[in-house]
Amino acid sequence: MISPDSPDKIKETINSHHFSPLFLSDSKVAAAIAFGLAFQVEPEMLELLSEYGIDINAASGESHNILPVP
Repeated sequence: MISPDSPDKIKETINSHHFSPLFLSDSKVAAAIAFGLAFQVEPEMLELLSEYGIDINAASGESHNILPVP
């Protein structure tokens, strides 16, 4: 599985949920962009998410405001 999370966040998730599949970090979303599976989150949406305490950049450790398409 390729995740937009940083390697440290992936380790934390694996340890807390006891996942066994292989996880690869794409925190800079290079793979998602290369596959055409990424989108830029608009400032208005970032503001709305922040009102709910959601920081989309916290898990990746980057400030690109890009997410992979689910």
